[in-house]
Amino acid sequence: MSDNMTAMEELEAMGLGSMAEKLKEYYRNAIGCFEKEYDGEIPTGASKIGGFPDLPPEIEYPTMTGYSMKWLKGQNEGKTESYEESAMQLVAQINLAELAQSGDDVEKLLPEKGMLYIFWSGEFDLDGSDWVEYVYGSPEKKDVHKVILWDGDMSTLKRTKPPCPYYSKYFEECLPEHAVEFG
Repeated sequence: MSDNMTAMEELEAMGLGSMAEKLKEYYRNAIGCFEKEYDGEIPTGASKIGGFPDLPPEIEYPTMTGYSMKWLKGQNEGKTESYEESAMQLVAQINLAELAQSGDDVEKLLPEKGMLYIFWSGEFDLDGSDWVEYVYGSPEKKDVHKVILWDGDMSTLKRTKPPCPYYSKYFEECLPEHAVEFG
């Protein structure tokens, strides 16, 4: 696609105007997030993927409760696995001012300041499946992912290590950290 044409304009230019009309109902703009080269430590409060989050004092590091899982079917039928409380992995933290300055949120769906955090426990949510039965230590902390939108004083952010180990079935340490840019 050329830099100055939208996807719909490109389809129309190719003689596929009827297809473009049908697709308009489903078309959504995307925000491009790309790894960028960065020498040294990524600054506190910058957009990034992986690593330790930059959290304000009022947000606790997200964790997933300890739980046991009993297999009801399949080759593991009757087997029970138990896991301790675990820290969630930082998938991404998006500095919304950086995103706004990039102009990539063309539909203006996100706030223009604050921080968007996306965390994942490492586990897949099988709750409700007839294959396994879960018993949670703290049912209010059973989610396998967490998204936090925070709008506060960015100067209060601190790089924060987890209060407990990551989900031991898959992770020994945090996901690799990479600076990102939008475009």
